[in-house]
Amino acid sequence: MLFKKLFSKKEEKPLEIELKLEEIEEWVRKENRKFMEDLEGDIGENYVILEEKLEKLREFLKLFRQAEIHPDVIERLKKAAQTNKLMIESSMENFIESFSIPKEKDFKSAQNFCRDVSVKIAELGKKNRRGFLIVTEALKDTKDLTKSIGELEGKTLELWKTLKEKGKRINDIEETINLGKSVISDIERKPEIEKNIQSLESGLDFQRQKMEKAKKEAEEFKDSKEMSKLKKMEKSLEDLKTKRSRMEDRIIQEMSNFEKAFKKIGYSEIEKSKAINRYMENPVDAIVEPKGLDKFRELAFFVKDGIKKNRFELSDKAKDKALLGIERVESGVLDWALKEHKEITAKISESERKIRKNKIIEEKKEKEKEYEDWNQTITKTKKRIKDLKEEREEIGKKIESQRKMLGKKLKSLSEKEVKIT
Repeated sequence: MLFKKLFSKKEEKPLEIELKLEEIEEWVRKENRKFMEDLEGDIGENYVILEEKLEKLREFLKLFRQAEIHPDVIERLKKAAQTNKLMIESSMENFIESFSIPKEKDFKSAQNFCRDVSVKIAELGKKNRRGFLIVTEALKDTKDLTKSIGELEGKTLELWKTLKEKGKRINDIEETINLGKSVISDIERKPEIEKNIQSLESGLDFQRQKMEKAKKEAEEFKDSKEMSKLKKMEKSLEDLKTKRSRMEDRIIQEMSNFEKAFKKIGYSEIEKSKAINRYMENPVDAIVEPKGLDKFRELAFFVKDGIKKNRFELSDKAKDKALLGIERVESGVLDWALKEHKEITAKISESERKIRKNKIIEEKKEKEKEYEDWNQTITKTKKRIKDLKEEREEIGKKIESQRKMLGKKLKSLSEKEVKIT
C-alpha cells in the first residue's frame, strides 16, 4: 500500500517560480512552444488543403478553356461570350500564377498570405462578375470553376478565422516579451540618467564660477581709470556737440535775415532759385560746403544791389532786415562763425576717433556678453537637470508599473505565479 502511494503520487508544479528579466523571453517562448508548434501545424495543414484546391482550380480552368459555346446561342451573344471567356481565362491564369503559398508557417506570414489572397479574389470577382454572367448563358457549364474559386476563398477565410482566434495569445506573447525588454531598457537607463545628472550638477558649479568671474570683471571696468578717462572724453564730446549745435543756431539766425528777400528773388530770378533753395532748406550744410560762404556772400550782395536799384518788391521791414544781414556779412560775423564751426567739428572728429580707439568699452561688452552667455548656459543646464530628474522619477514609476503588468501577463500565459527578480 505504501509503495502504491509513493509511485502513484503526481508531481505538483510549483505555485511560484522566479525569473530574471533577462530570462523572460526564452522562458515565455519555451512555455508556449507547444502552442506555437500546434499553430504552425494547423497553418501547414491548411496550406496543404489550399494547394490541393489550387490544383483543382487549375484543372477546372483547363476544362473551361476547352469548353465550347452552346450552338443554339445567337451570334451577337456568342461573340460577347467568346470575348469574355478569353478575358476570364487570362484573369484566372494570372490569379493562379500569383497564388504563392508561403514556405514559412509562422503567424505573420500566414496573416499576410490570407490578406493578399482575399484582395486578389475580390479583384478577380469585381473584374469578371459581368463576364461570368454572359459566359454562363452561353456555355454548357461554368459551375465547377466558380465553385472551385469559392472553395479556395472559403478555406482561406477558415485559415483567417483560425489565425484570428489564436491572434490574441500571439499578441500577448509578443507584448510580454517586448514589455520585458522595455523594463530592462528602463533599468539600464536609470544609472545613465543618474550619471548625467551628477555630471551636469558638477558642471553647474564650474559654470557658476565662470559667470561670477565674468560679472566681477565686468563690474571692475566701471571703477577703472580707463573707464573714468573714457567718461571724461565722452562728456567732452557731448559738450563739443552742444557747442557746435549752438554755433549752427547762430549761423541759421544770421542767414535768416535774408529769408524774405531770398523768397522774392527765388520767384523772379530763375537762375539763382536753385542756389537760394539750397541755402533756405539746409542753411548750415549749404554754407559749410567748400566755397559755400563765398556763394552766399554773392547772393547777399545781389540782394543789396537789387534793394538799391528797387528791383525787388520788398516791404520796408524786409529791406531793413536784409540790409542788416548784409552789414553783418560784411563785418565778418559769418566768417568767424564758420571758422568756429570748423574748429569745433575737427575737435569732435578727433574726440570720436580717440573714443573709438579706446578698447575699454569693447572689453567691457565682451565681459558682459561672457556673463550673459554663462547665465544662459546655467539656465539651460538647470532645465536639463530638472528634466532628467523628472525622467528618473517617471522611469522609476514606469518600471514598478511594468513589473506588475509583466507578472500578470506571465501568469496569464503560463497559469503560474511568476516572481521577477
